[in-house]
Amino acid sequence: MTKQATIWHVTMSTGHGKHTPRPELPDGGWQLLREHLTTSFCGRAPIPKVKGYNLIASRAGSTLLATVLAGDDEPLATFGVASHTFGAGQLWRLLHREGVGGYRTHPADIPAAPWCAVRFEEVTAEQIDVVPWLAGYQMMIAWAWCDWRETQN
Repeated sequence: MTKQATIWHVTMSTGHGKHTPRPELPDGGWQLLREHLTTSFCGRAPIPKVKGYNLIASRAGSTLLATVLAGDDEPLATFGVASHTFGAGQLWRLLHREGVGGYRTHPADIPAAPWCAVRFEEVTAEQIDVVPWLAGYQMMIAWAWCDWRETQN
């Protein structure tokens, strides 16, 4: 388990952020999330208990870049997680550079790690019903990533 008490969770389009504590999961829940995350590094990983949505992710050092897809290829949201300072600035700038824009966050204002920043893609407006579970899911993935990175150090 990560030593951090909270992860800074920010929505780039609104600039709204908050410190989010580690959620409670049933026994074995964290292990299932780590397995789900590991599968997403190899391709589309179906999101548990949410039919029709997948996660794809990549990692570099202490950073994670992930996209939630509707079906096989319709991006809903991309989020980055920086568990440590190393690489956090590069990921933060990448999230700003690659998206559709309209952000309230700025590429030069990199938050202190650990953080999870979400960038909604254009299709989200058409599927607004996903937003309530999506924020919680992102944070569970962020915590699973930070915990996994902590065990690697």
